[in-house]
Amino acid sequence: MKFNNKGFSLVELLGVIVILGILMSMGVIAYGRYLEKAKKRDYETMEQSTYAAAQNYLMDYDSVFEGTQTIRIIDDLVAGNYLEPLMDPVTKESKQCDGTVTVTRAAGSGGGLDDLKYRIKINCKKYKGDVTFP
Repeated sequence: MKFNNKGFSLVELLGVIVILGILMSMGVIAYGRYLEKAKKRDYETMEQSTYAAAQNYLMDYDSVFEGTQTIRIIDDLVAGNYLEPLMDPVTKESKQCDGTVTVTRAAGSGGGLDDLKYRIKINCKKYKGDVTFP
């Protein structure tokens, strides 16, 4: 009696399935990390664009002051067409983010725009950012 030994054994098939499962789980983990980094970069870009808008705003209005001045993002920058309304990059819902830009000039500084510090606070549904430029 002859047996046909041309197929795979159960052990070989289980080995392949285990290897594929390990590879897939590694891929899912890597993809999750990629998504988190992309979300963080989106929020950082929002903060940088707000910083640039605040700089342009102050250049246009030639604000000369000492101390601290707070600019409401929605009221001043958006109304003046310096910045689009902040939309949460994760949920893609408009009017989900708000924040302020606090501009500070050190007392006794030269008075130029280069002497300013910008503190950007962004508040979104799932993100609270607080960063200072430069």
